[in-house]
Amino acid sequence: MRLQAWTSIVGLLSMGLAASLHAEKVPEQLTSAMLDTAPVPRNLDLSIYPSCPGTPEPHIEDDLEYFVYKLDKALYNSKPFKYMYFCDMFKPEFFAELARHFPPTRVMQPAVKRTQSKMKSRAQYSAAGSNNNADRRWKMSVFDIFEMKPTSRWPLLRPAIKTWRKLEEMLFSKEVEAVLWNRFNLTRVPKFRDFRVQTDQTGYSIGVHPDSPKKILTMMFYVPEDDQTVYDYGTCLHTQSQYDSRNLKKNGVAPCHAKFKFASNTGYSFVVNDASYHSVDTVGKQKGVRNTIMVNWFDQKTASASPAAARFKGPSGR
Repeated sequence: MRLQAWTSIVGLLSMGLAASLHAEKVPEQLTSAMLDTAPVPRNLDLSIYPSCPGTPEPHIEDDLEYFVYKLDKALYNSKPFKYMYFCDMFKPEFFAELARHFPPTRVMQPAVKRTQSKMKSRAQYSAAGSNNNADRRWKMSVFDIFEMKPTSRWPLLRPAIKTWRKLEEMLFSKEVEAVLWNRFNLTRVPKFRDFRVQTDQTGYSIGVHPDSPKKILTMMFYVPEDDQTVYDYGTCLHTQSQYDSRNLKKNGVAPCHAKFKFASNTGYSFVVNDASYHSVDTVGKQKGVRNTIMVNWFDQKTASASPAAARFKGPSGR
């Protein structure tokens, strides 16, 4: 009897340990209305952070209709280049699903550093010349998630596929792409998409850069683990003069013209051109990882776009 009882206890403890090992940390849902309570670093210039527009929350049940409404009402600015700032973009229930089903790093792949020859040829327009810490970023194409088979490394894979498939259908819908192309007054036709999730770990940073000229538009959503990095991990936007005076001895850092708050269910989109300069500050050791969702639209084939993305033909079937 004692042996059976002890065996049962060990079994229960093992089950609990396994469950804790596989438990995914769900980020706190920090809405735009809660940003005022986030800790503000001393001597911080709050004027560079765009504010969420005071638009009333719509009573819309459908997730796609809600997203399209928020996209149409999102803050637009043309300086230092065309961008939109997103606040509470997804319905809270759906964003909670995205956060819960954000892939663990154990199923992602580390970003690989480029060779020196490629860095020299691309340094003028891409992150290659200012991203000395690429090995501290983990990433995964969402299209690859759809192809995954059940694995103990990600117990929530099955419901995760359903969640990410829904987001894919939303972001690449003709309704969403029509709003984006209309608000940014774009004429270039997208032929390839890059849809991925990223986790930046301690030490990651990326200096000021404008991105590849093959890219038409970029979009990012933030999935923080708590409210401790609101003013730290958001993307910085830069002017031409800030880019010209960047500190090349410190991975191309420069002051920010504008900086987005790194808060749950927020993000941005901007038009890519020769002067769409942006950067990311160093991910701190004591403040946790930087989780993001990235979407890019290209008019030319690129190595970063998944082949699965090529099946999309562009807004309104163009």
